[in-house]
Amino acid sequence: MKAHRLLEEEQDRPHRARRMRKVALRWLALALVVAVSLRAFGTSLDTAWDKVRADPPALGWPVIAAWLLFAAAVPVSGWLWGRVLQRLESTRVGAADAIVTHCFSWLLKYLPGQIAALVYKLVWAEKRGLGKTGTGLSFVYENLFVQVASWAPALLILPHATLGARIGNDSLLAACGALAAMVTIVFALGPGVGLLLKLVRKRGKLTAGQGQFGTLSPAASARFMALYLLPRLLNAVAFVLICLHITPVEPAQMPALGAIYVLAGAIGVLAVFVPSGLGVREAAIILLAAPLLGSSTAIIAAFLARFVSIASDALVLVFAIALRALHVRNPV
Repeated sequence: MKAHRLLEEEQDRPHRARRMRKVALRWLALALVVAVSLRAFGTSLDTAWDKVRADPPALGWPVIAAWLLFAAAVPVSGWLWGRVLQRLESTRVGAADAIVTHCFSWLLKYLPGQIAALVYKLVWAEKRGLGKTGTGLSFVYENLFVQVASWAPALLILPHATLGARIGNDSLLAACGALAAMVTIVFALGPGVGLLLKLVRKRGKLTAGQGQFGTLSPAASARFMALYLLPRLLNAVAFVLICLHITPVEPAQMPALGAIYVLAGAIGVLAVFVPSGLGVREAAIILLAAPLLGSSTAIIAAFLARFVSIASDALVLVFAIALRALHVRNPV
C-alpha cells in the first residue's frame, strides 16, 4: 500500500510541477500588467491620489444606482443563459433555476480561467438530468455572445468618439466594418460551431448515442446576440453614472464611456490568467477613457467602478439565495 502511494505521488509530481508553473505564470502576468500600468500612468496616479485625498468620492445616488445596475445585469444574463441552454437541449429549463445557477456561477469568477464557473454549471446540469455537452456548449455560446455584444458597440461608437479628429464626422467605414463582422459571426456561431462539433465527434470517435446535442441557427444566434446587449447596456449606464459622480460629462461622451467600460470588461474576460480580469479591465478603461476624462479622472473612475462592481456581488449573492428559497418553496 505504501509503495503504491509512493508510486502515485511519483506519477503526480510532473502534474503538480505543471500546475505550479501555470499559477506562477498567471501571477507573473498580473504583476507585469500592474507594473506597466504604474509605469505608464505614474504621474497620473499621483494626481489621482491627490484628488481622492482632497475630495474623496462620497456615496451618492449615482453610485447606489450603479451598484443596483451592476447587480441587475447578472440575473438578466442568467435568464439569457437559461434560454440558450433550453434551445440547445430542446427541453424546458426553469428561468428561476437558471438565474440562481448563473448567479452562483458568476460569484466563482474570482478563480482564474472560469473553470470553477463551468464546473458548477456542469454539476448543476447533471443533477437536473441535462446533458453535460449541451451545458458546456451553452457556456461557450454565452462567452461568445458576451464578446460580440461588447465589441460590436465599441466598433461602432469609439472610432467616432476618440478618433474624430482623424476620421472627421464620417464613421460610415467603421459602421460597415462592424456590421460585416457581426454578420460573419452570426453565421460562424450557427453552422460554424456545428461543423466544429462534428469534427470533435469524429476525432473523439463518439458512438451514435454519445454527444447528441444541437447548435444554434444563424437566426437564433442573431437574436441572442441582440438580447445579450441588455446586460451590457446595464453595465454601461452604471459606469456612466460613476463617471458623472466624479466629474461633469458631456452628453456626447456618454455612449463612448459606456462602450469603453463594456469593451474593457470583455478584454478582462479574455485575460484568463487573472481572477475576474483584475487589473486588466482597469488598464483598458484608463487607456481608452483618458482622452475623454483625463488620465487622473479615468484612473479614479476605473477603480471606483471595480469597487462598486465587487460590492454588487454581495447583492447578487443575497438575491440568488432569496430566489432559490422562493423557488424551492414555490417551484415554477
